[in-house]
Amino acid sequence: MIGIEISIRIGTEKRKEFLQSFDMFSHIHNERKQCLERTLLENVTAPNRFLWVERWDSEDALVEYMNSDRFNALMGVVDALGKLEDLRVVESVSAEDWPK
Repeated sequence: MIGIEISIRIGTEKRKEFLQSFDMFSHIHNERKQCLERTLLENVTAPNRFLWVERWDSEDALVEYMNSDRFNALMGVVDALGKLEDLRVVESVSAEDWPK
């Protein structure tokens, strides 16, 4: 499985709008079910610093998504409401596949 992790810092005054945007992006229909998971985590020691995590079923699906208008809209929201600190493409390993 492959995914992206986006580190974002949001101003206090934009927090509510950012959370609403995450909710909106989370409910966008994914016809082919290629996005397996979309999660938003907040750093408890640094309020308004978030990690947006998406897991995709294949690298091709992720590349297609990252070249889409939907991803460009997401990056526009991040730019308008906060500051992009980092964006990483990550490979996930299942706990079942982890060496014992």
